[in-house]
Amino acid sequence: MKKPACYNHPPFKEKLVVQNGYYEREERGAPVRIPKYEYVDHVMTKSCQWSILNNSPACKGCKWKAKGK
Repeated sequence: MKKPACYNHPPFKEKLVVQNGYYEREERGAPVRIPKYEYVDHVMTKSCQWSILNNSPACKGCKWKAKGK
């Protein structure tokens, strides 16, 4: 049986870099938009939701599988 893509994936990062708007400036007489980035906290659940919803045999042995499932 093929393992799901999430099987034993690396741990999630605590912070993520996301785009939050643009800086605008003029360059050679034309407007230029430069992406603005910032760090945000990882707020999604880190436990496996797949093993809670689907008690799949493909999840057997995965380190992220929900306990008792």
